[in-house]
Amino acid sequence: MADSLSIVSIPVTGCVVVRVGGEIDMATEPELSKHLTGLNGSRVMLDLSDVGFIDSRGFRSLVEAHQRSEANGGGLVISGVSPTAFKALQILGLDRVLHITE
Repeated sequence: MADSLSIVSIPVTGCVVVRVGGEIDMATEPELSKHLTGLNGSRVMLDLSDVGFIDSRGFRSLVEAHQRSEANGGGLVISGVSPTAFKALQILGLDRVLHITE
């Protein structure tokens, strides 16, 4: 797996758009988790359009970010999920937990 992840946050009226690129795996997930933790209480649109791979650690990070966001009065919406990653989310039942849009 590549050890490269790009994360760009763009403040927009009422929320923060977070664009992620690269691979979310065991090596890069801590960076994403730390970034999302720093946005606690914000409404976040997480754009995964440029993510080529996501493993179970990445999925866990998304669930934890969702839980933190809900607990702190924010919100997390995930977009740009690849068909392969979406299928994995469905198999895990996370498509019923996370707010995923196209």
